[in-house]
Amino acid sequence: MDLETMRAVADRLLALEEAPSTDDLLTLVMMLRGFLALLIPEVRALAAGRPVDDVWRAAAQAGIGEARRRLNHTTGHRAPVLLAEAQRLSRSVLALCTYLENLEACGE
Repeated sequence: MDLETMRAVADRLLALEEAPSTDDLLTLVMMLRGFLALLIPEVRALAAGRPVDDVWRAAAQAGIGEARRRLNHTTGHRAPVLLAEAQRLSRSVLALCTYLENLEACGE
């Protein structure tokens, strides 16, 4: 899994002050949704291997829940609204990348 690319896309979107074209935003939203579709099962599997009272497990599960809520929330197709959606998805991508790295480090 290319966490570096996922982080770069998410960071770039969070840094935007003006919305790109609607078509570009739709493409980015779909890309971020794809990243989350890859990250969620990986993070879930690593978290499941941790003790029930483990802080990393709890944090990862909360991040997964938030990512799923964001995936289930759809917005309109106007550029400013799409930018806000893309930025919310970006925050979930960044969080799950961090949880994945932390959970992997705990297993070493």
